[in-house]
Amino acid sequence: MNFKGVSKLTRLAELAAFIHVHNQGEQRCGYAGSTSEDIRHDLMDGLEASSRLLYEGNELVGAAIADVYEAGSGGEQDIEVWGPYAANSNVEVIRQLLKQVELLARHNKARSVHFFISEHNHQLLDELLLYRQLKSNGHYHYSLNMHKYVVSPAPLYTSIVKLSGSDREELEPLIELHRQNFQNAIFTEDDLLREVADSSSEYDIYTVQEQKTCSGYMIVRRNELTRSIQLEYICMAPEARGQGTGKALVAYLVDHYRSMRYSSMELVVSESNLDAQRFYERLAFNRDQIMKHIVISGAMDREVE
Repeated sequence: MNFKGVSKLTRLAELAAFIHVHNQGEQRCGYAGSTSEDIRHDLMDGLEASSRLLYEGNELVGAAIADVYEAGSGGEQDIEVWGPYAANSNVEVIRQLLKQVELLARHNKARSVHFFISEHNHQLLDELLLYRQLKSNGHYHYSLNMHKYVVSPAPLYTSIVKLSGSDREELEPLIELHRQNFQNAIFTEDDLLREVADSSSEYDIYTVQEQKTCSGYMIVRRNELTRSIQLEYICMAPEARGQGTGKALVAYLVDHYRSMRYSSMELVVSESNLDAQRFYERLAFNRDQIMKHIVISGAMDREVE
C-alpha cells in the first residue's frame, strides 16, 4: 500500500463517493457532508495539501482529510480530521492513516488535533485511546423538519439585523458576547470579521438588538446542495434570557428560511448543556445521533507505546 496526497490528478468525485460510503451510521467519523456532491464541494475548498489517501495498487482503500486552521491568539494551529476512513473497516489501514495524521500534526506544530466520531465506532475510539487525550465529550445532533414545524405566534420584543460588510461597528458587541460565551470556539473572531465582509459567504450572521443594544446573535450556515441550514450559534446575553426570546428566534429562522425553500435545520449541543437539550426538545427537534469530540495533543503523544 502507498500514500498519495490529494492532487489535481485525484478524481475528487471518486474520493467524495468513498468518504460518503464509509461515513455512514455507526462508522461515522468526521463532519463531512451528507451527500457526495456536498463532500466534493468541501474538498475543493483548500483541503488538498493536508490530506492523505492510501492506495492498494490503483484502488483507494483509505483516506484521512485534515483541515489545518489557525486557533488561539498566538498564531497556533489546530487540525480537524475527517476520518480516518478505511475500506472494510481495515484496522491496519486506520493505523497507517493515524500515523500520517501524527506526522502532519508534528510538521505543522499543531496545538491540538480534533476528531469527531460516532459513539458506536468502537474500533476508532479504541485506537484513539492509545493517544494522550486533552478532552473527550459528547455532541448531540438535533434536526428539525421545517416544512412540518408549526410556527406558533410568539412576541418578539427585539429587532433582528443581518450584518453585512458595512456593519463593522455593530459587530464589535457581538464579538464580545461570542468571546464571553464560547471561549476557544472553532468559529473565531477573525472568522466573524471575514464572513461578514464576504458578500458571497454561505454564513448569515444576525445581531439581536433591544433598544439599539446588542442582546444576542445568531450564526447560520446555508447548504444550498442539501437545502438545509446549520444553526452554528444562538446566544443571548444573560439579562435577556428567560423571556421566550429563544423560541421566537427559532420561529423567525424557520419562517425566514422556509420561505427560501430550505427544508431542515440542524444543530449540535454539548452533552453537558442540559438546558439547551431541553430547550430544543421542547421545540420538537429530533435527536439524531451522538458524536464524540476527542481532542488529542498536537504532538499526538501516545499513552501506550
